[in-house]
Amino acid sequence: SRVGLRAILVPLFVTITIAFVLRALRTQKRWLYVAGGLFLGLSLYTYQAARILPPLILMAFLYFVLSKRTFAAPLLLNMSLTFGMALLVFMPMVVYEWQYPGSLNQRVNDAALIDLERPLAEQLPALIEQSWAALRVFSFEGDLDPLFTIPGRPSLNIFLSLLFYQGLFIAVTRLYLRRDVFLLTWLGAMLVPAMIAGQAGAAKRAIGALPAVMILIALGVLIPWKWFRQLRAIDPTPTTRRAYALFGVIIIGGFLYTGLNTYRDYFLIWANDPSLVTHFQLKRAAVGQYIATLPQTEQILVSPLQPSHPTIRLHSNLREGVRGYNGRSCLLMPDRRTAATTYVISPDIHENSLALLKRHFPSGEVVAEAPSSVNSDLPDYVAYRVPLGATLNNRPKSVANVSWENQIKLVGYELQETTLQPDTELVLNLYYEAAAEMMVSYTVFVHLVPQDDPNPTPTVWAQHDSEPCEGVVPTNSWQEGDLLRDTVRLQLPADLPDGQYQLLLGFYRWPELTRLSLTDSRGRALDKTVYELTAVSVIDL
Repeated sequence: SRVGLRAILVPLFVTITIAFVLRALRTQKRWLYVAGGLFLGLSLYTYQAARILPPLILMAFLYFVLSKRTFAAPLLLNMSLTFGMALLVFMPMVVYEWQYPGSLNQRVNDAALIDLERPLAEQLPALIEQSWAALRVFSFEGDLDPLFTIPGRPSLNIFLSLLFYQGLFIAVTRLYLRRDVFLLTWLGAMLVPAMIAGQAGAAKRAIGALPAVMILIALGVLIPWKWFRQLRAIDPTPTTRRAYALFGVIIIGGFLYTGLNTYRDYFLIWANDPSLVTHFQLKRAAVGQYIATLPQTEQILVSPLQPSHPTIRLHSNLREGVRGYNGRSCLLMPDRRTAATTYVISPDIHENSLALLKRHFPSGEVVAEAPSSVNSDLPDYVAYRVPLGATLNNRPKSVANVSWENQIKLVGYELQETTLQPDTELVLNLYYEAAAEMMVSYTVFVHLVPQDDPNPTPTVWAQHDSEPCEGVVPTNSWQEGDLLRDTVRLQLPADLPDGQYQLLLGFYRWPELTRLSLTDSRGRALDKTVYELTAVSVIDL
């Protein structure tokens, strides 16, 4: 597979484990029991669906005992060799689970459809529906996730489906054979993860059943072929010979059709799906790879992608100290006195970082640009480097010199329009400086209230409450000396009366709603919590 998913290993390890165990049961060679246990233990490291394998192997031993109608001591020893080796191989995961309780089954519990704390009768309809969806995944309605396949494409085409159901019918009619009983058990057991989890149609969860499906397809070919051979030997007439030849042509033609059809779907249709660029995180991979090339002394900021994303972390070689912001609503400017700063921007139609950087730091330059991986006019990323010691060129129009508890300093602000109409948007740019590092994430609020309102609690006609930069750059992530340009948008109500209004700015701690007090330029506490920004006029034209 070209998709690096751990689930891909399940069919391999399931098949190898079962092959060793079945061979061991036939030959009674103990090294085969040990080898089966080795791969059984390794299989448990692949994907959660492989945890069905130990009970399945236990069923293989049980079928063997029932067929022999005896349980000798050597068989118990051989079982101990298999499961003992598996436990030995799996022991590191057991220790990890002991150190971090619940980690081993966290994903299973999250995805499981069945809740043991609820009555089973309430969950039965959903369980039946998911089970039916899991059964349809092979021939009727496939996986809907475009990351793995063409959405809705069944695992088997029409030709393979017919052979599969033919082989399934043959196996059901031969339940007197231990191997066919085990084959059907294999199929059913490995379908269980898809039946009891959400999104049961996901072929990934039923991937352990694929080897059994392929064996049943082989049965659907080989048993009829055997019948035709016997018929030709008994009645060597031209009719039987032609029927035998026709069967061969159909089988060969069907497999050729399957190969060409799969090649078309896999290498042409699915591989060229433009959405795969998004699903496989190519932009994030490119950003991470570029970050990995930057000097360790460089300050690195990423927008609007978050550097904590696993794809960026992986491709950046787990680079520490990379910070993120959202250029759609803010611009983060760290202290430039200690190191140069490289901004890695993944532009879109609303990303404004590059224009703002050129305006605020004209001494900077574009140092890298990656072409689009989706045939777009926008590159995957643009890198803009602000040199060491660069000065801020663009100052806010209105200057302020106030702070909240000597932690958050308001440097200034800009109001695009001071005369507005009802049912329009007020856009306010706020410039903050981190006077100190904070342990708390504070919420900023902007209120629009009537000017000179005598009421102690004036009517708030419009307001904005959020962590800075729409929550992307919370105050507890600020570093001393950071400058943040944060854009706040207030939607004015349609019934806003004409008149003069005042904008109020402040911070509070959620969920206690405790407001921060203002301090003056000398750091002295003031007896108020809000700062009055500029007044605005509202006129309904």
